[in-house]
Amino acid sequence: MARMMKSMGKYTRGEGNELQSKTELINTSRQLAKQAHLVVTLAEKVAKHCTDKRMKRNLEDVLSKIPTISTQLKIVAAVKAASISSGDLERDQEASEMLTINAENLMDSILQVIRATESASIRVPPEKAELCGLKWVNRDRKGQTPKALIN
Repeated sequence: MARMMKSMGKYTRGEGNELQSKTELINTSRQLAKQAHLVVTLAEKVAKHCTDKRMKRNLEDVLSKIPTISTQLKIVAAVKAASISSGDLERDQEASEMLTINAENLMDSILQVIRATESASIRVPPEKAELCGLKWVNRDRKGQTPKALIN
């Protein structure tokens, strides 16, 4: 997801060679929205089994933002796709920037979800951890505590 976001930003600034066309920019934003749905699915499993009410509520709150922003990203991508052939360079650049800004907002929300999921994962009972896709891994470094990883 970070690579997709990086390539979108580079394309908007005119720096990148990863995305070659407006169509690729639009497809990348749509893929980003789909990946966000996968993050929501995994985080919802952790929220379902979290025993701490405050952590669970915090995770649910940050999760509620993602579908809205994801839908907004899909709509902006659809509008941009419809206006590809308009020929107005200023309007086209503005639409690309709007698409990238919306994708940045989505990534910020996803980062909040990842942090909240990590916090909530410590309150998931060990017998329920596998249902959430969590796997506890011991760290080899001295003084580090075990950490949950999402498969």
